Amino acid sequence: MTITETSSPTAVSAADRAAVEALIGETVAAVLPADESWRVDTAPAGAPLPDGPLAAVGARIGDHVVAIVTTAEMSRRVQVGPPPADDLLDAITPAITALGDVLGLGQPDEVVAVDPHAVDAERTATSLTCALLDGDAHLVTVVLTPPEPAAHDAPGAATFEPIVGTPSGGGRNSSLDVLHEVQMGVTVELGRTRMPLRDILSLVPGSVIELDRPASAPVDVLVNGTLIARGEVVVIDEEFGIRITEVVGHESAPGGTAP
Repeated sequence: MTITETSSPTAVSAADRAAVEALIGETVAAVLPADESWRVDTAPAGAPLPDGPLAAVGARIGDHVVAIVTTAEMSRRVQVGPPPADDLLDAITPAITALGDVLGLGQPDEVVAVDPHAVDAERTATSLTCALLDGDAHLVTVVLTPPEPAAHDAPGAATFEPIVGTPSGGGRNSSLDVLHEVQMGVTVELGRTRMPLRDILSLVPGSVIELDRPASAPVDVLVNGTLIARGEVVVIDEEFGIRITEVVGHESAPGGTAP
């Protein structure tokens, strides 16, 4: 499989789009298991994600974002060395690094695990997408999304008249009151760890998992995955609760409690 260098795909013509998408697929396929009969498939509307349980990794390369989504079965077959070196992050990192080199985008930031189903939601009309198939089996989808063009570059920026009855000045509360009833997911995180798949499959009732923080450390409070506060676990009427000891981004009041 021959891979040749091309220019940055920040803006590619319709005629070049399929060629760049094919190059992206060839670059990724070059670091995947060689015993597969990889075939790169591009589609005008963008290749769909594979079917079934999925795993995905992603990274920012320059001002582009790349995501590689594989079937869970394929992620188990990807291996970077003798067992247990079967980490999908480690295995796919060379492919993302190669994409940066081949497309002239530079070195990628840290490669991280991402939500496979969020990849479609974040894909834009300018995303370059391809599928990798082993025979007829769709095993991998690669999505490269360039930055959105700046607002001043957009032709004919539209202007709108204010909606009648909507406060135009009104202060801080007038603009935020409409959000007060919005429901948001709040998660309390005690800690994290990474485990080989074989250890996860061996878990039984009574198993103990060691986390990455000491017992005295505060727990994290996240809203939609974003850290907003830290606190300590308390019991309220036989249910767990969190006493906030720090609000992220706020100066702490005396005694360590955010105002």
